[in-house]
Amino acid sequence: MPRKRHKPTDEISGLVIAEQAVHLLCRTPLHLWAGYYVGSIPFVMGLLFFWSDMSRSAFAQQRCFMASLGLAGLFIWMKCWHAVFADGLRLLIIEAPRPAFSGRKLLRLVAIQTATQPFGLIALPVALLITIPFLHVYTFYQYITVNSLRDESGLNALCRDAWKHALLWQRQNLLINWLFNPWLFGVGLALVFTATRLVVSTSPILASEAHMLWFLLAIVVTFHFLLPFSPMGCIAAGNIATFLFLLPALLHSFLGIQTVFMLSGWHSVFNTTFLMTVFGLTYLCMDPIMKAAYAMRCFHADARHSGADLILRLKSARRAIMLLLGVLCFWTCCGIVQADDLAEPLPPATIEVDQMDATIDDVLTQPEYAWRMPREAARAAAEHGFLWHFMKQMGEHIEKLFKKLVRLLNKLARWLDKHFGHRTSNETTSVNWQDPVRALLFIFMALVASILAVFIYRLWKQRTGTRGVVTARAVQSVPDLTDEKVTADLLPADEWMLMAQELIAQGQLRLAARAMFLGGLATLAHHKLVTIASSKSNYEYLRELERHAHDRPEMLSSFSGTILMFERVWYGSHEMTPEALAVYTTGMEGILHGA
Repeated sequence: MPRKRHKPTDEISGLVIAEQAVHLLCRTPLHLWAGYYVGSIPFVMGLLFFWSDMSRSAFAQQRCFMASLGLAGLFIWMKCWHAVFADGLRLLIIEAPRPAFSGRKLLRLVAIQTATQPFGLIALPVALLITIPFLHVYTFYQYITVNSLRDESGLNALCRDAWKHALLWQRQNLLINWLFNPWLFGVGLALVFTATRLVVSTSPILASEAHMLWFLLAIVVTFHFLLPFSPMGCIAAGNIATFLFLLPALLHSFLGIQTVFMLSGWHSVFNTTFLMTVFGLTYLCMDPIMKAAYAMRCFHADARHSGADLILRLKSARRAIMLLLGVLCFWTCCGIVQADDLAEPLPPATIEVDQMDATIDDVLTQPEYAWRMPREAARAAAEHGFLWHFMKQMGEHIEKLFKKLVRLLNKLARWLDKHFGHRTSNETTSVNWQDPVRALLFIFMALVASILAVFIYRLWKQRTGTRGVVTARAVQSVPDLTDEKVTADLLPADEWMLMAQELIAQGQLRLAARAMFLGGLATLAHHKLVTIASSKSNYEYLRELERHAHDRPEMLSSFSGTILMFERVWYGSHEMTPEALAVYTTGMEGILHGA
């Protein structure tokens, strides 16, 4: 029988490394997080801009060289900050202070990252296609990132140590990469995106707004197919994609903001720009976990020879013992203080008779005791009449209220005597209304009452006084039609048309054509057929109108012809003649009547 291969005794489980990495990130200080994202966010944003510009711009070939050079600089910038972040995690693991960061060390860091990391952009995709050496290559570059600031032996020694580390603990390395590697997630996302794109393009039912449920179901199925490639990446990307997809709809529903993303429908999701955005945000979420996992992996690999893990355990045990001794000393001191307090005689308690009587009366009048009281009051009310009983109860309530007020004033006076007065040892607690403190109290109460009376009088005088009626009129500003930033929502449609008539009477036919065009846009916006925005072109308005008014071919034909004539006159060299203005006016009337 073949002998069973046993797991090495010094290999730590990949799940343990992943758990330790997450706990390490939870106690990572904010300045390390800030450094990581200061390096990563510019590169991700630059990559998204480069991807969108190179895939859609007409000037992509002219801007490719400078854009790629800038992106390469952002990549080196990101890798240097990743090395600083990983070194901070390493120092946090071993509980060591950060050494001084000199200019020589900075230049050495930039040189190492520039000499090694750009080759990873070629080696990692090739290794991913071959599949088997991918883990070794990826671990090699992660080791260089983690140890760039620690190892002072040189680039050759650093690369040799990195390759030795890449060959260590393969099962652990495989599990960590399967859980958190953004490269594996990116490959799975590209494959599933391609398959979903083919399915959506061959199934028109998914492109209809009436079948949005089927469209969302396709998204859910897509991310379920991603689970075998990267489970944690699938969870993170699913939440990010759902947020990006629902945010424009929420803005439109609650704030009335209609974005280009909302107008594009499912086309805004099934395109490469959205795919790269989801991948970039997922990378920013998962890559710190990979850095922390490889920092823990390097620590455990070095601890086999240095015993650093045993040193940390001894430090933890020493801290626990010191904490226990501190708690015991605190309890001992508390016991001594409590024994000293118990040894002293307690002062005799003093209870006022009037206060005790009032408390007893209040308790006896509560509902849980009042049902036991005799009903002599009811018989007395029957003998003397209802009015006598009512007046008696009113007098008792007023008397109780007055007593409570007197007790409250006495408490306030005693409090003032205690904090502000000068009492002697033979002074009693009886209330002396000639005390200067009480006089000061009554002066303060009189002042508050006076201020309140003046406020009520002025409020009553303002309410009964005569007020003049002021009529406000809005001053309507006249837009400058020669300004390209003027939009159709500045004036109503009828005022645009009135301005056009005035310009025709003055002989300014070109400006009149633009005023009529803005009036037509204002009319379409009033009927919710288009949404006015300064960033939209005329053909974007036409495409939006085709979506909202596809059942009105005459209005679409009129609007298309009006756009053509307007752009020839406004942006081109054509002159607006009276004959052309008559044709232009007929097309504009078709738009107004069609809306």
